[in-house]
Parts: sequence; C-alpha cells; structure tokens
Amino acid sequence: AVVSTQSTGKVVYIWDAESHTPKHVFKVEKPAQACCFSPCGSVLAVASTTGEWWVLDSQNGLVLSSYKSGPEQIDAIAYSPDGSSIAVGSHDNYVYLFESTNLRAEYKPIGICTGHSSFISHLDFSDDGKVLQTTSGDYEHLF
Repeated sequence: AVVSTQSTGKVVYIWDAESHTPKHVFKVEKPAQACCFSPCGSVLAVASTTGEWWVLDSQNGLVLSSYKSGPEQIDAIAYSPDGSSIAVGSHDNYVYLFESTNLRAEYKPIGICTGHSSFISHLDFSDDGKVLQTTSGDYEHLF
C-alpha cells in the first residue's frame, strides 16, 4: 500500500505505507496544498495554493493535464469512487466538478457547487458516488 503527501515546498511524496519510506518524490511547479489518488491508483491529482491543479502519472510524476479552478488555493480534492468525476474545493467557497472518461486524458468541467459561506476545507463522495458532502471553514456541512 502507498499513501501520498504534498508540501508547500513544491514536492509531492508517495510513501510505502509498510516501510514508511518515500517510494517516489515528484517536484511540482507551485506550492501543493492537497492531493488524492484515483481509485485505481494510476494517477494522482495535486492541488496548489494558486487554484491550479494537475493530474500526474503516479509512477513517474509526469504531468498528464493541468487546470485552474478559481483564483484561490485549493484545500480539498477527491475522486468519485468509480473515478469518473473529481471534485475540487477552493478557498473561493466553491466546489468545481469535472468528469473524465479516461483518467490520463482531459477532464471536462461539469458544474460548480455553491452554498458555503466560507472556504471548502474537506469533501468526499458517498460510496456509490451519488452524493458529495462538503465542510467549510465555518464548519458548515452540506450535501
């Protein structure tokens, strides 16, 4: 098993969970704020403090595609359980939704979720992928 971490020092680590040692270390262009693996683990989405986010090959760190979701930092990013969607939670109080039929190709914007009165701090899909729950900096919990 592996886990990923990111840093504002523009580095993403993929760790071996058993040995607690870095398996891969990737440099990114901007300070990283959040990251998540796709359900199959083949790609890693990395979000920045600038509103930009990238999809990286999880084995070699190659940037497969890049996006901009709002003007502010992204604190939360998550794939749906089937990998067909990704949600990006921003400090501009919005959640940006994208879909992709190929994790290694282009992600298309499909909507923006509104309703929070503070920045998005956490988000997660339900097990069936039909519900997205979010929490904001003022502790609102929306579905």
